[in-house]
Amino acid sequence: NELEKERSEKLIDRIVDRVEGNEKIFGENAKYLNPDVAFVGKQADEFRMSLKKNLRELVKEEKFSIVQSTHCMCIHDLSRPQDLKCQAGYDMENIVTKKGTNVSRCEGANCSNSIFFEEDVKKLKEIYGHIDDEIKERLERNTVFMETGGFENVPYHRLFKQYDEYCQTKDAV
Repeated sequence: NELEKERSEKLIDRIVDRVEGNEKIFGENAKYLNPDVAFVGKQADEFRMSLKKNLRELVKEEKFSIVQSTHCMCIHDLSRPQDLKCQAGYDMENIVTKKGTNVSRCEGANCSNSIFFEEDVKKLKEIYGHIDDEIKERLERNTVFMETGGFENVPYHRLFKQYDEYCQTKDAV
């Protein structure tokens, strides 16, 4: 799908600009975009150019698709349809070659393919980040809720936890 490839190209530039600016990117697989080491000088340029080149090649070869939803970006590995939970029920052949992914079915909170920029997490945290104390206490007493993962399974909880840990480290420096 040429339109999806064109959109992916623009999103690659946004991602690489964030990496180049040493901005933190959040999400389960964001670690591949923000290594725990800092690159400076020539190494930083080489890392950025390599990242951009590799992502572009993967999109061109129809192995990856990068889409923007209202609250995150998703980097879909089209060779792993089992990881495209938000596209379940669709014909994968059609998604890769013709139609493209259906962004309206994005489940960023539960998807390992999603990445979030810092401003996305801040906005989501404003909207979903608070659980009323009374409700929290009641849920903590609910054995079924706690035995099935408790608050770790609440949408965005892991993302907010990752963001809070980052903010604490950033403030400590």
